[in-house]
Amino acid sequence: MARGGSIQKTVVTGWATLPLAVVLAIALATVGGILLPPGIGSVQARDYPLWTWFDGLGLSRGVNAGCCVLAYGIVGYLLVLLNNTYSIIRMRASAQTSLFLLLIAACPGVHQQLHVGCLAAMLMLPSLHFLFHSYQQPRAEGDLTYAFLFLGLSSLLYPQLTWLAPVFWVGAKMFRCLSVRSFLGSILGWLLPYWFLFCYAYFSGKMGLFWAPLEEIVRLRPLAYGLRPEALATVGYLLVLLLVSAAHCLLTGLEDSIRTRCYLQFLIVFSLCLLVYVVLQPLQGLLILPVLLIGISFLAAHLFVLTGSKASNVFFVVMILGLFALGGFNIWWLMEQQ
Repeated sequence: MARGGSIQKTVVTGWATLPLAVVLAIALATVGGILLPPGIGSVQARDYPLWTWFDGLGLSRGVNAGCCVLAYGIVGYLLVLLNNTYSIIRMRASAQTSLFLLLIAACPGVHQQLHVGCLAAMLMLPSLHFLFHSYQQPRAEGDLTYAFLFLGLSSLLYPQLTWLAPVFWVGAKMFRCLSVRSFLGSILGWLLPYWFLFCYAYFSGKMGLFWAPLEEIVRLRPLAYGLRPEALATVGYLLVLLLVSAAHCLLTGLEDSIRTRCYLQFLIVFSLCLLVYVVLQPLQGLLILPVLLIGISFLAAHLFVLTGSKASNVFFVVMILGLFALGGFNIWWLMEQQ
């Protein structure tokens, strides 16, 4: 039993937490896969060539789901490495990975098939690594170039992620590494994937492939569609988790090092911007839910690992029960739509 004997401390600091989370996530995803027909509830959009290409791969349902599980497994492993490298949580914890996997499992629309969201999440983690590594570096142009290189790659998969560039510049300013050289390096890094895409499109006579992501960056979908009930429940749950976790980080920031406070404050801005985008563009915004869950998982893990009051214990129990209720509701609602 962990110090204090609370359920929260026992769960988040236990050695069996991550294996149990993996088993529960796979079980919940399997139940959804059995009960739901292929594709129902999917957040996959259809009007961007690369998204359509994923649909046209012709993979069997089992292979498709297996590739998706593998991608999320890689993301979970990278979350652990990122925390251990930069001590975002003041211990070598895997709670962020456990939360990420459980949150993914509760959202059937993002784990039924391989899609650009899970691949964009894989690319976003190296981008965050290089951005965090630039903290107070006197010559940070290399780190920012690599950070924006991976941001550019992820934006090829999901072009609207380009709008995170100002957020990354704000982060670089917070990390005291933004200069004229590093700013120009960041632009160069973002342009590199598009330069290679241009070369391929030009020499193959398919310039439409090059213009498609640039057109998609500025395309806005109507707001009138709103969120489906299962998506509304998911966004509401994530909003509560994010606001409480962000408030904890801001109110107890003096307990962390200055470096860690900067990382956490950046993750708050990062997550809030993505959540606002999901709400404003619900028709396709949920496609990048895995990217949003990177920031929320870290912030929530920071809250649960480093608190031990009765109030936090109650909140932890409520949110864990709510997570399984969310997964059950999402599956039930999608079954009703058959």
